Amino acid sequence: MACESICCENMAALVDTLPFAAYVRDVTTQQYVLANDYHAQHQGFQQADELMRLTAAELGHHRRQRLAQLQGCLTLEATYQALIEQANQQVTHTKQPRSLKVCTLLPTGFIYIGILHKVPLVDTQQQVKAIFSFSQEVTAHTDLVNLYHLYKKHYPAQQAIRQFLNYLHIRTYFLALPTSQELLSLLWLVQHPQVKYVAYQLRLSHRTVEEYKARLRNKLRAPCSLERLLVKLRLPFWTLHRSPSLDRIAPSFTGEHLHLLNPGS
Repeated sequence: MACESICCENMAALVDTLPFAAYVRDVTTQQYVLANDYHAQHQGFQQADELMRLTAAELGHHRRQRLAQLQGCLTLEATYQALIEQANQQVTHTKQPRSLKVCTLLPTGFIYIGILHKVPLVDTQQQVKAIFSFSQEVTAHTDLVNLYHLYKKHYPAQQAIRQFLNYLHIRTYFLALPTSQELLSLLWLVQHPQVKYVAYQLRLSHRTVEEYKARLRNKLRAPCSLERLLVKLRLPFWTLHRSPSLDRIAPSFTGEHLHLLNPGS
């Protein structure tokens, strides 16, 4: 099957209109033959055209370059890429769809947590010629303390704090970066306003937590106050960052219209 066959009108329209990251990769050439802007932007590009005809190896090189500039952990990137390639091989071999939870540092500098779905595209001889992939992002549903720990895993200490604050859109609220302990105190205060609770979670004295609160106040840029910042962070943050839920589109997508994914079957 040529790339032109993979890029049929129905498939191209589907990928382009999906409200979350989606792409199609040829299993023989390893080239990206279809992608939407969501996926392109996740990979650090402006639009999907920049991804076209890149191979998996070329995109991998691009990701490593961007992550190295950001001081991201390249060892964890290698582990992620190996996981993706293993999933592709399993889908190609079994000719069955597969879903897996993924956690990766994107070339944008932000942690991505999602459910990645892979669907084989077969020709008239039932041979897998390409794999259609799409992902449902769940990053914004993740507990903030756990999410910050993921940033610490992927970055050096100061860069982890900086990138995490950027993700929360609160970096400009600070005159100076909080320390890791100060930031953790803030995140636990988001969950519960009582100092006693925060002290228990961090295994610190009440006095130390009060000191961290005072330091946070001193580091905040007027007119923002610690109280106003806590109110902001207690809002349903996931509603501002979520991808559209697959719950609303999955029945038609995976049911009666599934044949669109395999026009040769």
